[in-house]
This record gives sequence, structure tokens and C-alpha cells, in this order.
Amino acid sequence: MAEDLISSTGKGLVYEDHIPLRWNRLTSPLPPARRSRLDQQNEEMLAFISILEEHKGEAGEDEHDPHRVDLLRVEHKVNLLLDMVGQLLARQTDMPAPVPVRLTPEAIEWRAGDAPLADDRLLLEIFISNKYPTPLVFSGQVRAVEPGEGGARVVVAFEGSSESVTHALEKLIFRHHRRLVALARRRQEDAAT
Repeated sequence: MAEDLISSTGKGLVYEDHIPLRWNRLTSPLPPARRSRLDQQNEEMLAFISILEEHKGEAGEDEHDPHRVDLLRVEHKVNLLLDMVGQLLARQTDMPAPVPVRLTPEAIEWRAGDAPLADDRLLLEIFISNKYPTPLVFSGQVRAVEPGEGGARVVVAFEGSSESVTHALEKLIFRHHRRLVALARRRQEDAAT
């Protein structure tokens, strides 16, 4: 049942990684005004992550163009600065330990020693970007808790996210998948040479 939730909600694509995650039990559903604020914050955060993760030069741009080379050099310097600032922010932020996560636009699964109870309502903080250590925050309900090796497997279905947040999360998952495919292809090409 829990495996089906992650498999069926992801429409084939699932974000898998080790990322910091924190959860807190909720005693009641979030009020509409709070849910609306979270949606707005998540939408802004996902848009910002999209900008940070943008990769130029994918669609046939001339890499030998001197202006393009200069632009890439500046882009690399900006990325280095963003990485350094992100590391400084992460040190100043009370970051939870990374855990193995599987994420879809509608649900999340993770393994951890400290697990909620089945049917608990949770407020989840998901730190998905190393460059900008601010969490996405979702409310959800625990659908499964299964004890196992390496900690309990927890599956939570998100509650009440807006269509725009769900769509932005789908795009993030697709970009993550596309990067993994490109990385695997590059490794195959490097191994072949």
C-alpha cells in the first residue's frame, strides 16, 4: 500500500536523494490562512531553486563563441559564490541530519530512527537545496510506518498543496531526473574513452 502511494503518485518520476528533513506532529489541520502562506513560500522557494539550478548551453549554443565563454566564466564564479554563501547559511541554520528520501509531488517517503505514528498529521520541513538552505514546508498525513533495517520507513501524503506548488515540484523532480540521466550518460561516455 505505502509503496503504491509513492509509485502511483510520481507518474514514473521520483526524486531520490539524502536530504535534511524535519517533522513535527500537528494536533489539528492547518488553518486555511497558514496553508495559503506555506503555499506562497513554497512556490517562491521552488522558483528560486529553479533559477539556481538553471543550466545554460544545453540546446546547441556555440561553446566556442568568445562572448559565451566569458559568460560561462562569470556564471561559474557566481555559482562558486552561491555555494560558499549556501555553506555559510547551512552552518548558521539548525539543519537536521540528511536521511534517504523519495519524493513525488503528492507524497514523501523517508527512513529514520525517529518515526511518527500511523495517521499522525505532520508539518514537514524538506531542505532540498544545498545552495539555499531554506526548507520547503508541507503538511501531510502519515499513510504508513514500516519498521525495517536502517530505521522505520515512513510515507506521508501531502495535504492541500496548491496546483502551482504541485506543478513546480513536478518540474523540480523532472529536472533532477534529467540531471541524473545526463550524469549517467557522461559517465558512460567517459568510461568508453
